[in-house]
Amino acid sequence: MLNDLKLKHFLKEDLPFPRRAALFLSGQGSNAEAVLNDLAESPADYVISVLVTDNPERSRARELSEKFGVPLIGHDLKKFYADHGAASTSLATEAGRRLRALWTDDLRKKLAEYPVDFGILAGFMTLCNIAEDFPCLNVHPGDLTVTDAAGRRILAGLHSGPVEEVLCSPELNSFRSSVIVVRPFSGDGAEDMDTGFILGVSGAVPAYRAGRTAEDWQLVRRNRVPGGRVKDSLRSLALENIENLKVLGDHVVLPAVLRQFASGNYAHKDGQLFCKDVHGNWAAVQTVCYSSSSEMVLWK
Repeated sequence: MLNDLKLKHFLKEDLPFPRRAALFLSGQGSNAEAVLNDLAESPADYVISVLVTDNPERSRARELSEKFGVPLIGHDLKKFYADHGAASTSLATEAGRRLRALWTDDLRKKLAEYPVDFGILAGFMTLCNIAEDFPCLNVHPGDLTVTDAAGRRILAGLHSGPVEEVLCSPELNSFRSSVIVVRPFSGDGAEDMDTGFILGVSGAVPAYRAGRTAEDWQLVRRNRVPGGRVKDSLRSLALENIENLKVLGDHVVLPAVLRQFASGNYAHKDGQLFCKDVHGNWAAVQTVCYSSSSEMVLWK
C-alpha cells in the first residue's frame, strides 16, 4: 500500500499551521499578486510572512507590500554588484559567482528577522541558493514534462526561451506553466536549472503564431546575430504569448499548487513524486494538472 511507504515530505510534518512563506519577485509582480489575491479571497494552510525583491526601485514589490500589509525586504542585486566594483551581475565568471554567494548571505541575514518555512519564486529573476535554506517553489513558462529522447526537459531555460522554442516547433502547438521544486545550483546554474520535481502544470494554452508557421519563426531565430542583443519579431511575439500564459497558466497553477504544498499533500521517495488524491490517498505521479476549473488531474 502506498500509504504505508515512508515518504519524504518537502515540509517538516511538525511545522505548525499556517505555514509561513517568503514571496520573491523581481518585476511587475503579477504572479505574486495572483498569490496574494488568492489568499485574500480564501484562507489556506499558509500565509505570506514577507515579500522579497532584488529590484526594489523598479519592481511593484513596495506597492504590493503596502496593498496587502506584508513586510518587504529590498535587496538590490545590481547595486550590490556595483558597490563591489562589478560591471555585470553575470554568473559566467568565478568573481561573479563569488559575489552572488555574498549577496545571498546578506539576504539570509535579512530573512532571519522573519519566520519562513518555504519560499515562492513568483517571477524572481535572480539565481541564488536560498533553496539550500528551505524548500522553494518556482513557476516556469514552459511545460517541463516535455522531454527529448534522452529525457532532457526541452522547455527549460530562462526568460522567453521556452516560449520561443514552442513557437519554433511544429510538433508543439500549446503552452503550459509548470511549478517545480527548486534545486540548488552550482557554477553558472545552467546544468541545474528547472530540473526539480514538477509539482503541477496548468491546462494547455494555445500558442499564438500571428498567422505564420513554426518554420517561419525558425528562420527568424536562425537570422539572429550570435551574442547580439535580441529585439526581433520572434521575441516580441514570445513576450505577447508569455503575458497570455501568465493569466491562463501561471495564475491558475501557482496558487493551486501552493495550497496543496502547504497542506503537506506532496512528498517524494527515491526520485519519485507522490501526491495525495481527492480521497487523501498517496499516488505516485509524474505531476498534477490544474485546469482553470481547479480540477486536479493526476498524471501518473
